[in-house]
Amino acid sequence: MKYKIASVLLIVLFSLTIVFHFLILIKVIPYAIAWGGRLTNDTEMFIFESVSISINMAFLLVTTTKHKQIKQDKSSIFITVMLWIMFVVFALNTIGNLFSLNSYERIIFTPLTLISSVACLILARHKSHKTK
Repeated sequence: MKYKIASVLLIVLFSLTIVFHFLILIKVIPYAIAWGGRLTNDTEMFIFESVSISINMAFLLVTTTKHKQIKQDKSSIFITVMLWIMFVVFALNTIGNLFSLNSYERIIFTPLTLISSVACLILARHKSHKTK
């Protein structure tokens, strides 16, 4: 049951993250609150936000695939490896957020990346078994 909760939580978080970065891309939200406050111009923002949206879409795809595998009781080595990589990325991102120049990023995104990291760990460790 905790695997399904972790996968749904990640699906929601990745979906909201994509919306957040899209709002930055279209300048509804100022880019100064993202990327540790280190972006200096619109060109940097466009590149970083485009990459972020693409990566989060890939993470969403991996998570939804794992969610379907849990429901169908199937396993995939590729998806498991990707979840381990995502776990490491989010763990490192959590550390990076702790040192952000922007207090909003430290306060809001540090817990979110920590939750994402733990949820990825839960899914990566989940051993599905193929049905006979």
